[in-house]
Amino acid sequence: MATLRIYQDSRAVGTCRSCGAAIEWAELTTGARHPFELPIKPIRAQQSLVDGRTIEDVETRDSPTHFARCPDAKSWRRQPAGPSSPETSRRGGGVSNR
Repeated sequence: MATLRIYQDSRAVGTCRSCGAAIEWAELTTGARHPFELPIKPIRAQQSLVDGRTIEDVETRDSPTHFARCPDAKSWRRQPAGPSSPETSRRGGGVSNR
């Protein structure tokens, strides 16, 4: 299982907009917001030397992410960019700009 690092002061209880389950949101140290099943059970905490915020280590075995349990998780996943994606269109879609 994975260990995720979250900011303790970012934790907040909410509701999944798809399935209605109670979840807890937390900001990862990467800056991404992530939903967890209730309750988050940190395995250790430490003070950040950079900004003084408390960082908690969370094992997904003990505090599963809601993405792993939500029946609608697939509908929230971002689709990879393909040949007809907006990013390709903005780059010219492989057509010469001469």
